[in-house]
Amino acid sequence: MNTSHINQTLPPPLPTFPGVRLDPRAIDISATVLISLSIFTNGIAILVIAMNRKIWNITHGILASMFTASLLYETLYALPFNHFLSELAFSAPLFCSLIRGIGLTLMFITTLHHCLICLNRYLNLAYPFTYRQRASYRYALPAIIMVWIIGIITGSIPYYSFRIPVPTNRCIVSIDNEAERIYVNTATSILYFLPLVIMIISYGHLFYVINNKPKVLSLMRSNKVSQSFLEVNKKLIQQTFGILGVYIILWMPYQTVFLLLSNYNVSFPLYNAFRMLRLFALFYLVINPLLFIYHISTLRKETMRTFTKRIPSKRTNSHNRVLTTEFIPTITYESNV
Repeated sequence: MNTSHINQTLPPPLPTFPGVRLDPRAIDISATVLISLSIFTNGIAILVIAMNRKIWNITHGILASMFTASLLYETLYALPFNHFLSELAFSAPLFCSLIRGIGLTLMFITTLHHCLICLNRYLNLAYPFTYRQRASYRYALPAIIMVWIIGIITGSIPYYSFRIPVPTNRCIVSIDNEAERIYVNTATSILYFLPLVIMIISYGHLFYVINNKPKVLSLMRSNKVSQSFLEVNKKLIQQTFGILGVYIILWMPYQTVFLLLSNYNVSFPLYNAFRMLRLFALFYLVINPLLFIYHISTLRKETMRTFTKRIPSKRTNSHNRVLTTEFIPTITYESNV
């Protein structure tokens, strides 16, 4: 297959601190390591949830779906987009033409999953009895399916409007630059920035309710919930908002620079900033499942149990060996005496 259209040149070294210049290959290696770690951590989290049916509930169903989106983002977008595999990706023109839409689709889906988590926390606090009666993954499934449908339809708009893939030996990233710019700006604003603003406002309202004494008393009387229930929910809200904050800090700069690259001519400083900020976005995908596993006690316990359930037999044998080695010298000592 003809691959002469592939650009083999590398951008110039990135200026960092005075007197220090970073080779772009170091960024590519770092990205490859982060992508591999992200595939591992998200895969482990999905495996733990899938193997433990007793923890299948709304929260874990949403998390499993979000980790799946992250896993697909790494394998179908981030990994082929990396420099080491870019030639292989570009050698398949149809896949190369679809790769940008795949990245946007999975990014939208990940953000909408954060919205589902926020909605889940709100319903748990506002309607505790109804929530407990319906706290099953079956009730979360329609919402999860809807999130995937919205993301896929939005991400595929260019491919049945202004960027229709055609059989060719070239990678078609954009045909109508103006239509491309309008689409990226609109879709990103509606399915990325707007949900973030709504979530920040929603978490702010939850914090206001949970920390306002009259509101707390009214909530306790109307829903007949205990103070301990509210304390637990307060902690959960703080944790999920903290994870959302990590998402915003590590991902938003990357997404903002991506929009700038979509709207203006590419310059080396902006492109270099994009490559550096991409590492922070990839780092978020590595730690995201670890943060949820650490903060959600049931998920943390099942993760430990999944990887230690075969250890008790070894631990028992080891313990017996320790007892034996301690017991023999004692007998020997007494017999010597």
